[in-house]
Amino acid sequence: MIINHKINFTSQTETLFSDLVAVNISKVETFITKKIICENSHTSIKPFLFLKLTTDHGIDGWGEAFISDESEKIVVEYLHGFTNNKNFLHAINPIILRKYIDSKDDSNSNFNLMCAFSAFEMALWDIAGKIQSKSLSEMFGCSINKPVEIYINTWSDTRTDNGNIIDYANYIKNENFNSIKIYPLQNRGIEKAALFLGNLRKEVGELMDIMIDLECPSDSSVAFELEKKILDYNPYWYEEPIEGDNILDLKDYKDNSNFKIVSGEKQAGIVHFSSLIKHHAVDIINPDISAVGGVIYMIEIASIAANKNILLSPHCWNSMAIAGSVMIHICNIISNNEMAEIFPEYFSLTKNFSSPAFSIESGKAVLIDRPGIGVIVDENELKNFTENHRVTVC
Repeated sequence: MIINHKINFTSQTETLFSDLVAVNISKVETFITKKIICENSHTSIKPFLFLKLTTDHGIDGWGEAFISDESEKIVVEYLHGFTNNKNFLHAINPIILRKYIDSKDDSNSNFNLMCAFSAFEMALWDIAGKIQSKSLSEMFGCSINKPVEIYINTWSDTRTDNGNIIDYANYIKNENFNSIKIYPLQNRGIEKAALFLGNLRKEVGELMDIMIDLECPSDSSVAFELEKKILDYNPYWYEEPIEGDNILDLKDYKDNSNFKIVSGEKQAGIVHFSSLIKHHAVDIINPDISAVGGVIYMIEIASIAANKNILLSPHCWNSMAIAGSVMIHICNIISNNEMAEIFPEYFSLTKNFSSPAFSIESGKAVLIDRPGIGVIVDENELKNFTENHRVTVC
C-alpha cells in the first residue's frame, strides 16, 4: 500500500486502521544495555534503550528509543512519566497516540520527547500486530517477500586507523555487501581524508558504493574543500556537510554540490522534514525510526518526500533487534526507499538476546513473517546485557 500524498495522512490512517483495537497498558519497563568494547573488531557498541509495554490482557509490545550519553536519563523519565497520563494508558493504539502527539504544540521541537514517543508507538504497533496476528508490513497492506537493500556503517570511536577500515571494507566486500559508509574526517584533516578515501576506493574497486558522512563540520568550507579533492573517487552520497537544522544553507550547499546530499538523522517530527522537502534541500532524507516520532511519522515523511522525488534511507544508530527490525519493515512498506543502515557488530550482539525480524542474505535484509514488529526477545538473556532495568506498574 502506498499512502496517498494528496489527502491528510492522519484521517487516511484512521480509515485504514478503523478496526485497530485500543488497549489498556498495565506495565511499563525500560532496559538500558551496557556499553561493550569489542576488541577483536576494533569497535564499541553503544547502550540501547528498549521499552516493553504490557497490556491488562498480558500482551507485550517492544519499542526502542534513540539515546546518547546525555539523553538516556531524560528519555527514560519521559517513558515512565507517561504512566501519569491516562491518555497513554487507557484505550490507546498507535493512531490515538499520533493524534495526541499532534495536539501538543512542543512535541516536534523536543527531540528527546520524540525519541520517547517513537519507542511507545513502536510498542503499540507490536501489540496491535500480535492481536491481529499480522506483521507490521501486513498491517500496512504489504507482503514481506521483497529483499531490502542495505549498507554497512563503519562508524566507531575506536576504529580510526586507515588500515583497519580498509581491512574491514574488504571483509564487507567478501561478505557480498555492496555499500559502505565511512567517516573520512574522523581524526583526519582534509588532505589525509582525501588520501584515505582514494586508498579505500583503490582497494574495494569501483563497484562498491562508498557513502561519506561528514558529521556536520563547524565550517562548511571544509566540506567544499574535501569535495573538490575526492571527485574522482565517486562517492555515492555526501551526508551532513552542514547542520540539518540550517535548511536554507543546506539547500544552497546542495545546489552547488556535485554529490547527492543527505540529512535528517538528528531531526524529529513532521515539521522539520516537511520544510526540508519543500525547499528541496536534500536528495535523500535519513530520519531515524527511534527518534522521528514512530512508524506513522516515518511513513508520512516518506510519502511527502516521494511526492517530490526525494528518496528515504533510514538512519538506525540503534540496536539491530527492535529498531532495526522496524526499520526494515518501513523500507518494505514505502515506495521511495533507497537502502537501510546496518551495523554488523550491533546485529551480532543483539542476536545474543533476541531474534530480529530479518535475516541478512547475499548482502540484503530479508523479513521474517512474524506478528507485530516480529522481534522475539529473551528477557533472561537481555538482563545479562542490561545496566539499568526499571519497572512501573500502572
